[in-house]
Amino acid sequence: MGGHAEGARAAETALATLLEAFWQTPHPIFDPLGFLHLSVGRAHEEVVKLGSASASSAPRATCAVCLVQDSAAYWVHVGDSRIYQLRQSQIVERTRDHSHVEVLLREGLITRRKYKVIPCEIMSNAASAATPPCPK
Repeated sequence: MGGHAEGARAAETALATLLEAFWQTPHPIFDPLGFLHLSVGRAHEEVVKLGSASASSAPRATCAVCLVQDSAAYWVHVGDSRIYQLRQSQIVERTRDHSHVEVLLREGLITRRKYKVIPCEIMSNAASAATPPCPK
């Protein structure tokens, strides 16, 4: 995550963990969604191991993974990383941010216009490792 302590190291650790899981699993993958869920969970555990006892300096990473198999796409994402589909020159957003502001927007508590100016818009509710809550 840009600007967070050890973000690049956290991202490298998450990627290495995901790639290791992918190459060690027989193909085609029997349960793609289960595989993604477990693999991202393992990646999260590895990123958490990098951190210290202080949540303010814990490494963090967001993640978006798409597995294409047998003409189907399966995806998982954590944080404000997104997955888009491009088909016939159209871009379709397939995921939404795991952020405090996105939750407010989805629940109708703020408007799209206000969404653009809220100061905590980049804070993620779900990043791999500890994330402090958004101020009220």
